[in-house]
Amino acid sequence: MPSNLISAFSEGETLQVVFVALIIGTAAYSLGDKAAPFVYFHRAAFEVIQRVLGWIIRLAPLGTLGLIGNAVASYGNEFFVPLLKLIGSTYVACALVLFAVYPLLLALVAKVSPIRFSAKSWKRAAVRVRLPVLRRQPPAEPADRPGPRRAAV
Repeated sequence: MPSNLISAFSEGETLQVVFVALIIGTAAYSLGDKAAPFVYFHRAAFEVIQRVLGWIIRLAPLGTLGLIGNAVASYGNEFFVPLLKLIGSTYVACALVLFAVYPLLLALVAKVSPIRFSAKSWKRAAVRVRLPVLRRQPPAEPADRPGPRRAAV
């Protein structure tokens, strides 16, 4: 139990915050309908926080674009060369793992032919990726509705 509830939140003491949240949640649950205003308030606060976080997530690419623009304005184009080298070396390393390390592990450890394994896995992946055929059906009409019926198309 934290000595001070506010200090546990402000200092980032996660375990203490979770412990207090469990105690408060258990107390609210045990009160039943008496705690309804408390629960309603916290649900509303949760919805507000979720909305604000959604806006932040949607606006994050603009902030990233601003940071990149600031870097270009400060350093010019010369910072792109190391960045492109990093991106290229990452792609080369991923290709090396995919086409050298994994086949070696398949052949030496699992005793499976990498070519057969790849052929089967790509075939299964292609089957799972296909899109379902959507059928258009007219909405069902209630039987007690007066008036003429529509013919099914």
